[in-house]
Amino acid sequence: MKIDTSPAFPDFFLVVAPRCGTTSFAKYLRRHPAICFSKPKEPHFFTRPAAELDAADIERDYVERFFWRRRPAHRIAGEGSVSYLYSPDALRRILALNPDARFLVMVRNPLQMLASYHARMLFVLQESEPDIARAFA
Repeated sequence: MKIDTSPAFPDFFLVVAPRCGTTSFAKYLRRHPAICFSKPKEPHFFTRPAAELDAADIERDYVERFFWRRRPAHRIAGEGSVSYLYSPDALRRILALNPDARFLVMVRNPLQMLASYHARMLFVLQESEPDIARAFA
């Protein structure tokens, strides 16, 4: 059953693996004058625990919070959260609200992604071994 949501509800969603260039892609999309991209880029709204989402929650907690910049010049809106790639429930929730939603999937060769992932783990202090081979051993 489709919930009658705001016309500001997103038209597309980036469903992506981590470290796949989504920050850059989101920046490119955000620069387009006809696209409103969420702020922040990754709200992770549809992976939060929720038994039921009603139209008031969606309008207040999602649309007004993450798409407050949407103007009539924006023909479409979108967002991208890496958590959606791993959550079939998130995709079902989105489609229940907008059956016409589009999903852009970005993945990357895992072997090429490892160096970027290791660097990120060092940066956020979740890894202390600077040598990637020893870190993954």
